[in-house]
Amino acid sequence: MRARAVTCSVIAATWALMSGCATAPPGNPTTLHFDYAGAEVLIEALDEKSLTAEQFARLQSTHGLTAMVDNVSRYIPDATRARFESDLRTFLETREEPRYGKYRVWSFNQAWDAREQVTTLIADLRLREGQLVKQVLTTLQPFQPDTGPLTINVYFVAGGVSDGFVTESGQRPELYVNLARAQGDAAGVIANLTHEVYHVMQQTAARQIPELKAKLDNLDELPPPDQLVAHTLWEGTANYAADPLQSSDTGPYIEMWRSMYERNMTPERIAENFALFDSLLGDLREQRISWSDAYAKGFAGPESRLYFVGYEMARVIAEHCGRPCIGQLFQQAPVEFFRQYIALYKAHPNVRARFAADTEQWMESH
Repeated sequence: MRARAVTCSVIAATWALMSGCATAPPGNPTTLHFDYAGAEVLIEALDEKSLTAEQFARLQSTHGLTAMVDNVSRYIPDATRARFESDLRTFLETREEPRYGKYRVWSFNQAWDAREQVTTLIADLRLREGQLVKQVLTTLQPFQPDTGPLTINVYFVAGGVSDGFVTESGQRPELYVNLARAQGDAAGVIANLTHEVYHVMQQTAARQIPELKAKLDNLDELPPPDQLVAHTLWEGTANYAADPLQSSDTGPYIEMWRSMYERNMTPERIAENFALFDSLLGDLREQRISWSDAYAKGFAGPESRLYFVGYEMARVIAEHCGRPCIGQLFQQAPVEFFRQYIALYKAHPNVRARFAADTEQWMESH
Protein backbone atom coordinates (compact mmCIF):
# COMPACT_ATOMS: atom_id res chain seq x y z
CA MET A 1 0.00 0.00 0.00
CA ARG A 2 1.33 3.43 -0.90
CA ALA A 3 1.61 5.83 2.03
CA ARG A 4 1.45 9.31 0.54
CA ALA A 5 3.37 12.01 2.40
CA VAL A 6 1.66 15.29 3.18
CA THR A 7 4.79 16.92 4.60
CA CYS A 8 6.13 19.55 2.22
CA SER A 9 4.17 18.06 -0.65
CA VAL A 10 3.52 19.80 -3.93
CA ILE A 11 -0.11 20.69 -4.41
CA ALA A 12 -1.26 22.15 -7.71
CA ALA A 13 2.40 22.25 -8.81
CA THR A 14 3.38 24.47 -5.86
CA TRP A 15 5.84 23.47 -3.15
CA ALA A 16 3.85 24.11 0.00
CA LEU A 17 5.93 25.11 3.00
CA MET A 18 3.67 23.87 5.76
CA SER A 19 4.12 24.94 9.35
CA GLY A 20 5.41 21.52 10.43
CA CYS A 21 8.31 21.75 8.01
CA ALA A 22 10.10 24.44 9.96
CA THR A 23 9.92 22.87 13.41
CA ALA A 24 12.32 20.26 14.77
CA PRO A 25 10.64 17.42 16.70
CA PRO A 26 10.46 18.09 20.45
CA GLY A 27 11.31 15.59 23.16
CA ASN A 28 14.26 13.89 21.47
CA PRO A 29 17.11 14.03 24.02
CA THR A 30 20.05 11.99 22.72
CA THR A 31 23.05 10.63 24.61
CA LEU A 32 26.22 9.08 23.18
CA HIS A 33 28.31 6.58 25.15
CA PHE A 34 31.86 5.95 23.89
CA ASP A 35 33.43 2.50 24.22
CA TYR A 36 37.10 2.08 23.24
CA ALA A 37 37.62 -1.57 24.20
CA GLY A 38 37.27 -3.01 20.69
CA ALA A 39 40.20 -0.97 19.44
CA GLU A 40 42.27 -1.36 22.59
CA VAL A 41 42.12 -5.15 22.87
CA LEU A 42 43.12 -5.72 19.25
CA ILE A 43 45.99 -3.23 19.36
CA GLU A 44 47.23 -4.97 22.52
CA ALA A 45 46.88 -8.41 20.90
CA LEU A 46 48.82 -7.35 17.81
CA ASP A 47 51.77 -6.51 20.04
CA GLU A 48 52.10 -10.17 21.08
CA LYS A 49 53.94 -13.04 19.39
CA SER A 50 51.18 -15.46 20.36
CA LEU A 51 47.99 -15.47 22.41
CA THR A 52 46.78 -17.80 25.13
CA ALA A 53 43.30 -19.28 25.22
CA GLU A 54 42.42 -16.75 27.91
CA GLN A 55 43.57 -13.87 25.70
CA PHE A 56 41.48 -15.14 22.79
CA ALA A 57 38.52 -15.46 25.14
CA ARG A 58 38.94 -11.80 26.07
CA LEU A 59 38.88 -10.83 22.39
CA GLN A 60 35.77 -12.91 21.82
CA SER A 61 33.99 -11.29 24.77
CA THR A 62 34.64 -7.73 23.57
CA HIS A 63 31.52 -6.56 21.78
CA GLY A 64 33.12 -3.93 19.57
CA LEU A 65 35.67 -6.39 18.23
CA THR A 66 33.20 -9.20 17.53
CA ALA A 67 30.87 -6.75 15.79
CA MET A 68 33.75 -5.67 13.54
CA VAL A 69 34.40 -9.33 12.72
CA ASP A 70 30.73 -9.94 11.96
CA ASN A 71 30.65 -6.88 9.71
CA VAL A 72 33.52 -8.37 7.68
CA SER A 73 31.58 -11.66 7.46
CA ARG A 74 28.63 -9.72 6.04
CA TYR A 75 30.72 -8.87 2.96
CA ILE A 76 33.11 -11.86 2.92
CA PRO A 77 31.11 -14.89 4.16
CA ASP A 78 34.22 -17.08 4.42
CA ALA A 79 35.74 -14.62 6.90
CA THR A 80 34.10 -16.05 10.01
CA ARG A 81 34.87 -15.60 13.70
CA ALA A 82 36.80 -18.88 13.64
CA ARG A 83 38.83 -17.69 10.67
CA PHE A 84 39.52 -14.41 12.44
CA GLU A 85 41.16 -16.33 15.26
CA SER A 86 43.24 -18.53 12.96
CA ASP A 87 44.21 -15.57 10.75
CA LEU A 88 45.27 -13.60 13.81
CA ARG A 89 47.46 -16.51 14.94
CA THR A 90 49.06 -16.56 11.49
CA PHE A 91 49.66 -12.81 11.58
CA LEU A 92 51.31 -12.92 14.99
CA GLU A 93 53.62 -15.71 13.84
CA THR A 94 54.52 -14.29 10.40
CA ARG A 95 53.43 -10.60 10.41
CA GLU A 96 51.57 -11.44 7.20
CA GLU A 97 47.78 -11.47 7.13
CA PRO A 98 46.13 -14.20 5.02
CA ARG A 99 44.18 -12.94 2.03
CA TYR A 100 40.63 -13.59 0.86
CA GLY A 101 41.13 -13.36 -2.88
CA LYS A 102 43.14 -10.16 -3.19
CA TYR A 103 41.93 -8.62 0.08
CA ARG A 104 43.32 -8.58 3.61
CA VAL A 105 39.93 -8.13 5.22
CA TRP A 106 40.91 -7.80 8.89
CA SER A 107 43.48 -5.04 8.17
CA PHE A 108 45.86 -6.34 10.84
CA ASN A 109 48.82 -4.69 9.11
CA GLN A 110 47.01 -1.35 8.94
CA ALA A 111 45.99 -1.53 12.61
CA TRP A 112 49.51 -2.54 13.65
CA ASP A 113 51.15 0.24 11.64
CA ALA A 114 48.67 2.76 13.08
CA ARG A 115 48.91 1.52 16.67
CA GLU A 116 50.54 4.67 18.05
CA GLN A 117 48.07 6.90 16.21
CA VAL A 118 45.14 4.82 17.51
CA THR A 119 46.43 4.97 21.08
CA THR A 120 46.90 8.73 20.85
CA LEU A 121 43.46 9.17 19.28
CA ILE A 122 41.79 7.22 22.08
CA ALA A 123 43.51 9.40 24.69
CA ASP A 124 42.38 12.55 22.84
CA LEU A 125 38.81 11.34 22.42
CA ARG A 126 38.60 10.40 26.09
CA LEU A 127 39.92 13.79 27.15
CA ARG A 128 37.43 15.74 25.00
CA GLU A 129 34.54 13.30 25.08
CA GLY A 130 31.91 15.68 26.47
CA GLN A 131 32.87 18.44 24.03
CA LEU A 132 32.86 16.08 21.06
CA VAL A 133 29.49 14.54 21.93
CA LYS A 134 28.01 18.04 22.12
CA GLN A 135 29.56 18.88 18.74
CA VAL A 136 28.05 15.83 17.07
CA LEU A 137 24.57 16.35 18.49
CA THR A 138 24.59 20.08 17.73
CA THR A 139 25.49 19.32 14.11
CA LEU A 140 22.61 16.84 13.77
CA GLN A 141 19.95 18.66 15.78
CA PRO A 142 18.41 20.54 12.80
CA PHE A 143 17.96 17.25 10.94
CA GLN A 144 17.01 14.98 13.83
CA PRO A 145 14.02 12.75 13.19
CA ASP A 146 11.41 12.02 15.82
CA THR A 147 13.28 9.31 17.73
CA GLY A 148 12.08 9.94 21.25
CA PRO A 149 14.72 9.75 23.99
CA LEU A 150 17.73 7.93 22.55
CA THR A 151 20.97 6.53 23.96
CA ILE A 152 23.51 5.45 21.33
CA ASN A 153 26.54 3.28 22.09
CA VAL A 154 29.58 4.22 20.00
CA TYR A 155 32.13 1.40 19.68
CA PHE A 156 35.59 2.33 18.45
CA VAL A 157 37.40 -0.48 16.64
CA ALA A 158 40.69 -0.94 14.78
CA GLY A 159 40.52 -2.93 11.56
CA GLY A 160 37.96 -4.47 9.26
CA VAL A 161 36.54 -3.44 5.90
CA SER A 162 34.62 -0.29 6.86
CA ASP A 163 35.45 3.22 8.04
CA GLY A 164 32.29 3.05 10.11
CA PHE A 165 29.07 1.06 10.13
CA VAL A 166 25.71 0.42 11.72
CA THR A 167 24.56 -3.19 11.75
CA GLU A 168 22.06 -4.10 9.05
CA SER A 169 19.39 -5.15 11.54
CA GLY A 170 19.81 -1.90 13.46
CA GLN A 171 17.76 -3.28 16.31
CA ARG A 172 20.15 -1.88 18.90
CA PRO A 173 21.09 1.82 18.88
CA GLU A 174 24.81 1.38 18.33
CA LEU A 175 27.49 2.12 15.77
CA TYR A 176 31.13 1.38 15.07
CA VAL A 177 34.01 3.62 13.96
CA ASN A 178 37.36 2.31 12.69
CA LEU A 179 40.23 4.30 14.21
CA ALA A 180 42.91 2.47 12.23
CA ARG A 181 41.87 4.33 9.06
CA ALA A 182 41.77 7.77 10.64
CA GLN A 183 45.44 8.74 10.16
CA GLY A 184 45.44 10.06 13.71
CA ASP A 185 42.89 12.75 12.79
CA ALA A 186 40.22 13.23 15.47
CA ALA A 187 38.32 15.74 13.31
CA GLY A 188 37.87 13.10 10.61
CA VAL A 189 36.79 10.56 13.21
CA ILE A 190 34.08 12.93 14.43
CA ALA A 191 32.91 13.63 10.87
CA ASN A 192 32.66 9.88 10.27
CA LEU A 193 30.98 9.30 13.63
CA THR A 194 28.41 12.03 12.93
CA HIS A 195 27.38 10.26 9.72
CA GLU A 196 26.93 6.97 11.57
CA VAL A 197 25.01 8.56 14.46
CA TYR A 198 22.53 9.89 11.92
CA HIS A 199 22.03 6.36 10.62
CA VAL A 200 21.03 5.25 14.11
CA MET A 201 18.61 8.17 14.36
CA GLN A 202 17.11 7.24 10.97
CA GLN A 203 16.52 3.64 11.96
CA THR A 204 15.20 4.50 15.40
CA ALA A 205 12.64 6.92 13.96
CA ALA A 206 11.55 4.49 11.24
CA ARG A 207 11.11 1.67 13.76
CA GLN A 208 8.35 3.65 15.44
CA ILE A 209 6.23 3.15 12.30
CA PRO A 210 5.04 -0.51 12.25
CA GLU A 211 5.11 -0.83 8.45
CA LEU A 212 8.64 0.58 8.24
CA LYS A 213 9.86 -1.49 11.19
CA ALA A 214 8.69 -4.66 9.47
CA LYS A 215 10.71 -3.76 6.38
CA LEU A 216 13.83 -2.91 8.38
CA ASP A 217 13.56 -6.23 10.21
CA ASN A 218 13.46 -8.06 6.88
CA LEU A 219 15.69 -5.83 4.76
CA ASP A 220 17.22 -8.67 2.76
CA GLU A 221 13.75 -9.72 1.62
CA LEU A 222 12.94 -6.37 0.02
CA PRO A 223 12.98 -6.33 -3.80
CA PRO A 224 16.36 -5.01 -5.00
CA PRO A 225 14.89 -1.81 -6.50
CA ASP A 226 13.41 -0.98 -3.09
CA GLN A 227 16.77 -1.59 -1.46
CA LEU A 228 18.38 0.81 -3.93
CA VAL A 229 15.83 3.49 -3.05
CA ALA A 230 16.19 2.95 0.69
CA HIS A 231 19.98 3.03 0.70
CA THR A 232 20.02 6.20 -1.40
CA LEU A 233 17.75 7.86 1.16
CA TRP A 234 19.74 6.67 4.18
CA GLU A 235 23.22 7.37 2.86
CA GLY A 236 22.34 10.60 1.10
CA THR A 237 20.63 12.22 4.06
CA ALA A 238 23.41 11.09 6.42
CA ASN A 239 25.96 12.59 4.02
CA TYR A 240 24.02 15.85 4.01
CA ALA A 241 23.48 16.05 7.76
CA ALA A 242 27.15 15.27 8.49
CA ASP A 243 28.60 17.39 5.66
CA PRO A 244 32.33 17.95 6.45
CA LEU A 245 32.36 20.98 4.16
CA GLN A 246 30.47 22.79 6.91
CA SER A 247 33.35 22.25 9.35
CA SER A 248 36.49 24.36 9.61
CA ASP A 249 38.49 21.54 11.26
CA THR A 250 41.61 20.33 9.51
CA GLY A 251 43.45 17.01 9.27
CA PRO A 252 44.21 14.34 6.68
CA TYR A 253 41.14 12.19 7.38
CA ILE A 254 38.58 14.99 7.27
CA GLU A 255 40.30 16.35 4.17
CA MET A 256 39.82 12.95 2.55
CA TRP A 257 36.08 13.19 3.23
CA ARG A 258 35.97 16.78 1.96
CA SER A 259 37.74 15.83 -1.25
CA MET A 260 35.17 13.11 -1.89
CA TYR A 261 32.35 15.63 -1.45
CA GLU A 262 34.01 18.20 -3.69
CA ARG A 263 34.59 15.67 -6.49
CA ASN A 264 30.91 14.77 -6.45
CA MET A 265 29.56 18.33 -6.46
CA THR A 266 30.48 19.50 -9.95
CA PRO A 267 27.52 19.75 -12.34
CA GLU A 268 29.10 17.09 -14.56
CA ARG A 269 29.55 14.60 -11.73
CA ILE A 270 26.06 15.22 -10.35
CA ALA A 271 24.61 14.44 -13.78
CA GLU A 272 26.74 11.28 -14.01
CA ASN A 273 25.64 10.16 -10.55
CA PHE A 274 21.94 10.62 -11.33
CA ALA A 275 22.43 8.72 -14.60
CA LEU A 276 24.10 5.90 -12.64
CA PHE A 277 21.04 5.69 -10.39
CA ASP A 278 18.76 5.52 -13.43
CA SER A 279 20.92 2.77 -14.93
CA LEU A 280 21.10 0.67 -11.77
CA LEU A 281 17.37 1.00 -11.11
CA GLY A 282 16.60 -0.15 -14.66
CA ASP A 283 19.03 -3.06 -14.41
CA LEU A 284 17.57 -4.17 -11.07
CA ARG A 285 14.01 -3.92 -12.34
CA GLU A 286 14.87 -6.09 -15.34
CA GLN A 287 17.03 -8.46 -13.23
CA ARG A 288 20.10 -7.79 -15.35
CA ILE A 289 22.21 -7.25 -12.23
CA SER A 290 22.24 -8.60 -8.69
CA TRP A 291 21.68 -6.41 -5.67
CA SER A 292 25.22 -7.10 -4.41
CA ASP A 293 26.69 -5.91 -7.73
CA ALA A 294 24.45 -2.85 -7.78
CA TYR A 295 25.48 -2.03 -4.21
CA ALA A 296 29.14 -2.33 -5.14
CA LYS A 297 28.71 0.03 -8.10
CA GLY A 298 26.61 2.61 -6.27
CA PHE A 299 27.60 2.60 -2.62
CA ALA A 300 31.02 0.98 -2.22
CA GLY A 301 34.54 2.10 -3.04
CA PRO A 302 36.25 5.49 -2.81
CA GLU A 303 33.50 7.45 -4.62
CA SER A 304 30.24 5.95 -3.29
CA ARG A 305 28.37 7.87 -5.96
CA LEU A 306 24.80 7.19 -4.90
CA TYR A 307 25.55 8.73 -1.52
CA PHE A 308 25.79 11.98 -3.47
CA VAL A 309 22.57 11.44 -5.41
CA GLY A 310 20.82 11.33 -2.05
CA TYR A 311 22.92 14.24 -0.81
CA GLU A 312 21.83 16.45 -3.71
CA MET A 313 18.20 15.49 -3.23
CA ALA A 314 18.39 16.25 0.51
CA ARG A 315 20.15 19.55 -0.13
CA VAL A 316 17.44 20.75 -2.51
CA ILE A 317 14.60 19.59 -0.25
CA ALA A 318 16.17 21.37 2.72
CA GLU A 319 16.66 24.53 0.64
CA HIS A 320 12.96 24.68 -0.26
CA CYS A 321 11.38 23.15 2.81
CA GLY A 322 13.79 23.66 5.71
CA ARG A 323 16.27 21.33 7.33
CA PRO A 324 13.77 19.73 9.75
CA CYS A 325 11.99 18.31 6.71
CA ILE A 326 14.94 15.93 6.30
CA GLY A 327 14.15 14.36 9.66
CA GLN A 328 10.53 13.89 8.68
CA LEU A 329 11.52 11.67 5.74
CA PHE A 330 11.93 8.67 8.06
CA GLN A 331 8.28 8.60 9.02
CA GLN A 332 7.28 7.48 5.53
CA ALA A 333 8.27 4.98 2.86
CA PRO A 334 11.68 5.72 1.26
CA VAL A 335 10.11 6.18 -2.17
CA GLU A 336 8.48 9.36 -0.85
CA PHE A 337 11.93 10.96 -0.73
CA PHE A 338 12.10 10.55 -4.50
CA ARG A 339 8.52 11.63 -5.09
CA GLN A 340 9.06 14.82 -3.13
CA TYR A 341 12.26 15.61 -4.99
CA ILE A 342 10.72 14.92 -8.41
CA ALA A 343 7.68 17.05 -7.60
CA LEU A 344 9.99 19.82 -6.42
CA TYR A 345 12.09 19.97 -9.58
CA LYS A 346 8.98 19.89 -11.73
CA ALA A 347 7.77 22.96 -9.83
CA HIS A 348 11.18 24.68 -9.90
CA PRO A 349 12.92 24.62 -13.30
CA ASN A 350 16.13 25.96 -11.76
CA VAL A 351 16.66 22.58 -10.05
CA ARG A 352 18.90 20.96 -12.65
CA ALA A 353 19.62 17.43 -11.36
CA ARG A 354 16.83 15.20 -12.65
CA PHE A 355 16.01 11.56 -13.13
CA ALA A 356 15.13 9.85 -16.39
CA ALA A 357 11.48 9.62 -17.36
CA ASP A 358 11.44 5.86 -16.70
CA THR A 359 12.68 6.47 -13.17
CA GLU A 360 10.04 9.15 -12.58
CA GLN A 361 7.28 6.85 -13.79
CA TRP A 362 8.46 3.94 -11.65
CA MET A 363 8.61 6.14 -8.54
CA GLU A 364 5.12 7.49 -9.17
CA SER A 365 3.52 4.10 -9.75
CA HIS A 366 5.51 2.05 -7.23
